[in-house]
Formats: sequence, C-alpha cells, structure tokens
Amino acid sequence: MSAPLQSATVDALQAVKRALDEELGQVRLDRELLRRLDARRMLERAAEREAFNARLHELLSQANACFGALCQAAGVPDATLEGLAVVAP
Repeated sequence: MSAPLQSATVDALQAVKRALDEELGQVRLDRELLRRLDARRMLERAAEREAFNARLHELLSQANACFGALCQAAGVPDATLEGLAVVAP
C-alpha cells in the first residue's frame, strides 16, 4: 500500500476532526448567546456556521478523494468513507 496515500488520507481525516472539534466548541458557546438573546451575535454565528459548512464540505471531499485513491491502490475501487461507516461505525 502507498505510504503517501495513507498519510494523505490520515491527514485529511484529521483535518475533518479538527474542524468538527472547533465547531463543537463554538456550538457550546452558542448556548450563552441564546440565553442572552444576543440577536446580532446569533446572526454572526449563523454566517460563521455557513462558512464552516462550506469548509467541512471541502475537507470531506478531500478526505473522500484521498480514501478513494488509497482504496484504488489497494485493489478495492468501490470502497467509500460512507460505506466504511456502515460496516465500522
């Protein structure tokens, strides 16, 4: 198996995890915004969440591409991250 492909796949998945961890921290802070009914900041967070969703989509696309290339090199061309999640949740 290709070490560079393995490394790229792991790096891509770690980037997804970091992004999700960061957003989770922000979501916890959002509770306070709701308690204070800080409408201005809530609207700002909505825009930030939209940017996060776009970034996450990009990161997941990269992870899927790396995983697909790794699986292709390993002779398992039909494997996907979604399929992996089904058999190994």
